[in-house]
Amino acid sequence: MSSRVHFYNIENTPNSIKSICKIINKYYKKGHKIAVISDNDEVICSLDKDLWTFEQISFVPHCRIDNFDPDSSVLLLMKNQTDDNNYLRNFDVIMNLSDDLCDFEDKNKLYLEVVTSNDKQKDRAREKYKQYKNLRVKLGYESI
Repeated sequence: MSSRVHFYNIENTPNSIKSICKIINKYYKKGHKIAVISDNDEVICSLDKDLWTFEQISFVPHCRIDNFDPDSSVLLLMKNQTDDNNYLRNFDVIMNLSDDLCDFEDKNKLYLEVVTSNDKQKDRAREKYKQYKNLRVKLGYESI
């Protein structure tokens, strides 16, 4: 298997954090281990809170890197926390909420990119798409 990048377009949803929680939940329910990487601490804090409450009758158990639990199926971390650790090795789905391209050190992962209604982020997603295509990464599109 080689690296794949799937783009999720959530630009027409009223609450992007809730939509991201739904995407995480989709993979969690399928038994995947998901790492969520952002370069925005507010996004990580919002996800940390909302993954417990985004649905009335369920939640997604998770941890942050500062309270890492090796048995956790969902890990939330900042981009700068991925540099010198091996935490990502055990996760098969990487959700990239940072401005950077995914790091394809491990070729057997599914990488997720999210497109929101924010014009700057939308433009960056278009750039990423072109760069991934030039790298000959298998691209896909998903919906929630």
